Amino acid sequence: MKVIDLTHVISEDMPVYPGTDTPKLNTANTLEADGFKETLMIMYSHTGTHMDPPAHLYADGATLDSMPITNFVGKGFVVDCTDLKAGDYITMDKINRNKSKIEEAEFILTSYRVE
Repeated sequence: MKVIDLTHVISEDMPVYPGTDTPKLNTANTLEADGFKETLMIMYSHTGTHMDPPAHLYADGATLDSMPITNFVGKGFVVDCTDLKAGDYITMDKINRNKSKIEEAEFILTSYRVE
């Protein structure tokens, strides 16, 4: 199986949830001054590629570190949502157009435009 890493590169200009501040990346140490490089990163947990585990909403919910890594690898299908505008919903009609392929997948992903 081909595995594709979907994580975003963390940068100060990366897309974030509307209303959330972008990451702040500040040089903390340099090779020249300290003998090693280190960056102070300040960002919200919902920045970039992330997953909300059940513990995000439920007091007794599972946390990501308690789940096996195999839960996060599998066959996926991408629903093309590049025709949608900000605020549009992904409808069941859009999903059902690809129903047979989606039924074979373990994960449903969406592609969209960042404006």
